[in-house]
Amino acid sequence: MKIRRLARQRALQLLFALEFADSAEDPEEVERRVLAYDPRQRRGWGPFARQLARLAWRDRHELDRLIGPVLQHWSLERMPVVDRLCLRMALCEFRSFEDIPSRVTINEYIELARLFSTDESPQYVNAVLDRLARDYPHKDFQVGLRGEGSAESAETADHDAPLPEDLGEDEAEAEGEGELPTLEEDGTGI
Repeated sequence: MKIRRLARQRALQLLFALEFADSAEDPEEVERRVLAYDPRQRRGWGPFARQLARLAWRDRHELDRLIGPVLQHWSLERMPVVDRLCLRMALCEFRSFEDIPSRVTINEYIELARLFSTDESPQYVNAVLDRLARDYPHKDFQVGLRGEGSAESAETADHDAPLPEDLGEDEAEAEGEGELPTLEEDGTGI
């Protein structure tokens, strides 16, 4: 599985947990619990997943405000949680990860909806994202400018390189990455 696809899955899982967490609970603590629950969760959790989850969570109200008008015969409140999260994350990619082409973003979130939501979700997510993508025509055919998709504010320049958490346990320990990554590493929080 591609690192970015897995990173999107991990970000979706964290955002899903945050949706059901106590509103007073610290998002960093929710992240630690999600990563600690199953050590396999560390695979794919790196700068791209962290940045995507932080932006989608921080900007969720603004993202919802932008998504609402393009919904047809539905509302965000009635929508399955996974569908709502996929739409937020995709819109976050459209807005903040300039060099990920819109067609890549759309295809990735259709696949996430197919894997984690209802049978009707992929078609609905596709239709909504197609309408949202019209506001980002500059995002087409951008692959190869700096690699597939990194936010201007991302924490690392080479997102496609293997992340320490994607290495085997022995390799990770050799790299000094034996501990679970936390939001405290860069101090920005979600």
